[in-house]
Amino acid sequence: MKTIKLGQSVIYLLSILMMLVLVGCSVPGVSTATVGAPTIEAPTVEAPTIEAPTVEAPTIGTPSPSAEPTTDVVLFKLTVDLAPVKVTHGGTASDLAKGQTQDIFLNDKIEVGAGGRSRLVYSQHVVVEIMQGAELVMGDVTSEAGGRIEATFLQNKGHLHVTIGVNAKASVILVTPDSQVTSQADGSVYSVCYKPGADGLTCVLVEKGSIEVRDKTTGKSQIYPPLVAGYTFNGKAPQPPVCIHDDEYKDWLSKMRQGATVETLGAMVARWIQEPCPVAATKPTATATPTRPMAILWDLSKGPRKGSEGEYSPEGIYSDLKALLVTNGLTIDSNRSDLSKVQLTNYRVMVISVMSAFSSPYSAAEAAIIQNFVRQGGSLLIMGDIAGSPNTLNQVASIFNIKLQQSPDQTTVSTFINRPIFTGVKKIEFWSGGSSIGVDSFDVIPAALGNGAAAIALIEKNPGRVVIVGDSNFCDNRGLPLVDNKTFSTNLFRWLSFIK
Repeated sequence: MKTIKLGQSVIYLLSILMMLVLVGCSVPGVSTATVGAPTIEAPTVEAPTIEAPTVEAPTIGTPSPSAEPTTDVVLFKLTVDLAPVKVTHGGTASDLAKGQTQDIFLNDKIEVGAGGRSRLVYSQHVVVEIMQGAELVMGDVTSEAGGRIEATFLQNKGHLHVTIGVNAKASVILVTPDSQVTSQADGSVYSVCYKPGADGLTCVLVEKGSIEVRDKTTGKSQIYPPLVAGYTFNGKAPQPPVCIHDDEYKDWLSKMRQGATVETLGAMVARWIQEPCPVAATKPTATATPTRPMAILWDLSKGPRKGSEGEYSPEGIYSDLKALLVTNGLTIDSNRSDLSKVQLTNYRVMVISVMSAFSSPYSAAEAAIIQNFVRQGGSLLIMGDIAGSPNTLNQVASIFNIKLQQSPDQTTVSTFINRPIFTGVKKIEFWSGGSSIGVDSFDVIPAALGNGAAAIALIEKNPGRVVIVGDSNFCDNRGLPLVDNKTFSTNLFRWLSFIK
């Protein structure tokens, strides 16, 4: 019995010693070298691996929670193709030389001067070319479902060219102060312009893929497919697509990349709108205008003004103009009836004037009749007058995206674009003064300038032609003899009547 108790005591003591060794206590006279102690240190050997999750953060622009400001995350790599290029990071601006590269972080601003060009690249899948005169601020790059990334940029001004790889799994959002341009498909290639100002012009041209343009104020949007251009003004719905002139655009883009001085993309698109579309043109009916009689309808249905010089009608204050046009093979009929009762196909040109519509405004229904007249191949002359004149033409003006009786006032007009109506014309006088024309669409071409604003404008997109003049007196019996007013009036009515 005693031996059994001693053996149990020895076993008990050995158990206590083993427990002490396992918890790391030192026991005098007992060696721990063979008790497997190294295994208790194993958990600390792999400790450095806890940093691994932060290695990939810069490539997606989403830093680890412990990384304080996101501005320290590399989002894109910038390469300078042509100087001057300036990058502002953390309030410090640096000028970069040709061939220099730099990491771009959140909120970095890139400014490209005249003749310059630079490229922002993300993993070779997204390339944003920043052209001369442009200013861009780096937004964030975020991960989306399915492994897609979404890159956002703030475009303050100038031109950009965006290329998204076919398998990029990437979306690009360009945010201007007035609108937002968002790619709709991988493989999209497109140019974007933004011109700051009260009107806030955003224009786009799509080479491949598709993009959406959304106006911030109205919330209205437009999808643009390949081989079209489009635009929107601040507070206006984006306009329908316009067919591009591919060769002209490629030449423009090549010169822009070389830093050459070229016109803006917006100006180029404005010209295209006025010309037949080379891709899918909806051409005017070839016989619509020539089959109409050589007659002009002067509308007096809204009540003409009667002044000391007579009534504002072809039989009154415009009698000299009427005689002039007869010598050019044209006749003028005065209309005092409701427009809905007039056989408008009997006329090539319709004239509406603030002074010939002095008593009451055109209704929306009458404006629609006038618009349809132009769509069917008839031409239209709209004559405004000085600020403060009755706004009787507002319904018609809004249909054609113009505003009459605008500032500044106009008196002498001497700057003209190259159009047949200005052949032999060096100066036009607005007798007793006129006003400027507000232009709200690329469809409207500012054709003659005075005091730095449009005094005469054209619309050539429709089957019929439209001319807007900021004065009603330039062709009356007092204004017709002044400077080149007679030559301009002759050219004007011949052009509207499709007489070469």
